[in-house]
Amino acid sequence: MLGLPENNDVKELIKWVVAEDKYLLAICHGPAALLSAADCGDTEFPFKGYQINSFPDEMDRTLPESGYQPGEMPWFYGEKLKQLGVEILNKKIAGDCHVDRKLITADSPLAADKFGKLCADELLAYEKSKAENG
Repeated sequence: MLGLPENNDVKELIKWVVAEDKYLLAICHGPAALLSAADCGDTEFPFKGYQINSFPDEMDRTLPESGYQPGEMPWFYGEKLKQLGVEILNKKIAGDCHVDRKLITADSPLAADKFGKLCADELLAYEKSKAENG
């Protein structure tokens, strides 16, 4: 997760997703990948104004104490996303998912089953709509 914002492959993938109007799916810390789109040249951050669910920074601050991660996080992606205009809807992990346009997010592994079903339903509904409307 720590290297996602600087990863050129992720950056190119997200630029392609935005340019081609594709769905982007991200669970738990996955929304950190959105940060790679923060510096895509002259264009505005493509996810400004979006709402998401993701793993809360507040929980990341406590994870070293619980032994879930080996040490403190060097930075918190939620703070950075908020600075770019993304609204994070959840404060805790409860297995919540959210759809905003073609960005589907979920807060944690607790959401995995619900997230998978939601993503499948959204993608199938989109394909059905495309087939019906030409």
